[in-house]
Order: sequence, then C-alpha cells, then structure tokens
Amino acid sequence: MTTLGSRRERWTALAIEVWATIGVLALLYLVGTVIGRLAGALVPFGLALALVVVLRGPVDRLARHRVPRALAIAVCYLGAVIVVTVAMLFILPAFGEQIGALATALPGYLDKAYKLWLQVTQPQGTPVVPGWVTTAVLNLKDTTVKSIGSISSQSITIAFAAGSQIVTLVIDVVLALIVAFYTLLDLPKLLEEGMRIVPERFREETAHGVATVSRILGGWMRGAFIDTLVVGALIATGLTVLGVPYGFAIGIIGGVLNIVPYLGPVVAAALAGLAGLFGGSPWLALWAVAIVFGVQQFDSLLLYPRIMSKNVDLHPVLVVFSLLTGATLFGVPGMLLAVPVAAICKGLFVYYYERRTQQSLCTEDGVLFRTPKGDEDGASVEDGTGQQPEREGES
Repeated sequence: MTTLGSRRERWTALAIEVWATIGVLALLYLVGTVIGRLAGALVPFGLALALVVVLRGPVDRLARHRVPRALAIAVCYLGAVIVVTVAMLFILPAFGEQIGALATALPGYLDKAYKLWLQVTQPQGTPVVPGWVTTAVLNLKDTTVKSIGSISSQSITIAFAAGSQIVTLVIDVVLALIVAFYTLLDLPKLLEEGMRIVPERFREETAHGVATVSRILGGWMRGAFIDTLVVGALIATGLTVLGVPYGFAIGIIGGVLNIVPYLGPVVAAALAGLAGLFGGSPWLALWAVAIVFGVQQFDSLLLYPRIMSKNVDLHPVLVVFSLLTGATLFGVPGMLLAVPVAAICKGLFVYYYERRTQQSLCTEDGVLFRTPKGDEDGASVEDGTGQQPEREGES
C-alpha cells in the first residue's frame, strides 16, 4: 500500500510539473503576442533596457567608490555622448563617402567579375563547368545588381521617409535615456522591492538567476562591442595601408557584421577582393583577401574566444563549441545567441550543483569553472536585495 501511495504521489507531482510547464509556455506565448502588438510603444523601453544592462556595471562600480548614483550615471552618459560625437564627426562622414562610392562602383565590379568567370570557365568557348552553375552565377550577379540599383534609385525616397521618422527616433532615444536614468538611479531599491513579491523559498534562486543573466548579458554586449571594434579597425587599417579602394568602408562593414561571428570577415573578403581586383590588380586583390582572412583567423582562434571568455566567464573551448552548436541547430540566430545562452546555462548549473552537493565547484584559478572576478552588476545573491553588502568599516 505504501509503494502504491508513493507511486501515486510521484505521478501526481509529475502531472503538476507538466501542467505547470504548459502553463508557463502558454503565458510566454501570450506575453510574446502582447509585446508584438505593442512593439512600437515598447521601443524606448527596449533601448532603455539595453542601456541599463550596459551601464549598470560602471555605475555600480562608481557608486561603490562613494560617487553618488546620479553623478555616476551622468558620468557614464557623458562618456557615451563623447563616443557617439567622435563617431559622428570623424568616422561617419568618411564612411558615408566611401560607402556611396562603393555602391556606385559595385555593379561595374560585378559585371567585370562575371566576364572573368566566363573567361575562366569557357577558355576555348567550351564550358568546363555544368551549365546550371553558370546560370546560377549569372542570376546571382543580376539579382545583386538590381538590388543595388533599386536601393540607389530609391535613395531619395528612403531619405525622405527616414527624415519623417527622425522626430520619432529622437523622442524614443530621449525617452530611453530618461527611463534608463531613473532605472539605474533606483535599481537597488527596485531589485529589493521586486524580491519581496517572490515567495521566500524561491527568493534566493530568483536573485541568483537575475544576477547571472544581468552579468552575462552585460558582459556579452561589452565583448561583442570590443570584438566588433577591433575587427573593424584591423580590416580597415590593413586594407587602407595596402591601398585597396574603399578599404575604410569595407573594414567598418566587416566589423559591424561581425556581431554575428564569422559573417563580417566573409563579406569583407568578398568586397575587398572585388575592389582590389578591379580597382587595382589581381595581386592587390589577393593580398586584400589574405589580410581579411588573417584577421578572421586571428579573431576566430584567439580574439573572440578570449574576449567572450573574460566577459561571460566561459572557457574559450566552450565559446567555440557553443558557436558551432548554435550555428548547426539554429543558423545565424543560433550563432548570435549561442554564447550568452551557454554562459547563462553554465552559471545556473554551477549554482544548482553547488547548492545540491554543498561543495564548491568554482575556484579562482579554475579553467572550466572559474569564480567570476567581482560582481559587476552589484547584486547580492545571498540577500536577494540587489544591494552590495556593507564592507567592513563602512556604515
């Protein structure tokens, strides 16, 4: 009878878990539907959330050095304004000029590339490759040329359309700055009050989950920005020194697209090869592709894994493994989100393992399981308040 009762209890518990999971999924679907309907109104809050995630660490570090939070936020805002101003004054004009010239020259480059393809594949007038390959190359070239022509012909219309949205964009940015300011200002108290809503037995897990996700997302954004900046600068500098036409614009394109790992250098190599081949010489094209390929190898094998490992506390081998797994399972979105998802899963696994076994898994000199150096988000997992514990000697 006891065995039958225990089995019944297990099946009841399993049924409750299944229905709870279904309920959570249904709730997530409902929330996603509502967010989709309100997407336009939620843009300022999305921008504000990104600002909070990025600036929370610096603001908390300044606050721990007895800088008032309002002043700390103002300092971080000033730094962001300086960065944006420098980009607007020195980078964007040169980039806009080169990207316009590249868009004008690219159709001619593609026509020359197709003629060169015909010379290689039909040296004596007899095709050496299947006809469908040549047809596919021709269709790709025509589609690309038409797309570039369409964008160019509609540039004035697009400019007017974009101009009509400038006011909305400015309002969204201003609202995001205001929302982010007050969120960062009251963040410790907001976390403390939020924890009061959570049942006491789930408070520690919730606090740890929020702290883990916040720390990893902030680190991932910082890492992606640093990697994008370094890759773009290396490609742009190498191509410009080499004398490749539009090298600065190609470098920036490669850096920005590198937010999806491996994508930026591939596009940059194709553009650099075309610009070097038809704006210079075959040797220039070969060296241009070699430079981009070298940057891509440096980024893939050393730079990106190291940067992400330092910012999200994930071993470089696990960074590469998560990228390959994400790309295989979910394509480009998988590559984009693989590292933060893997880091969050690893952080939660370590927490629950240590809690269940009562054994410390992470060490300061660990390899796969390394203790994060400092709580950059400033949250206290132990008390679940989001406040830093008082240091000895402080009142």
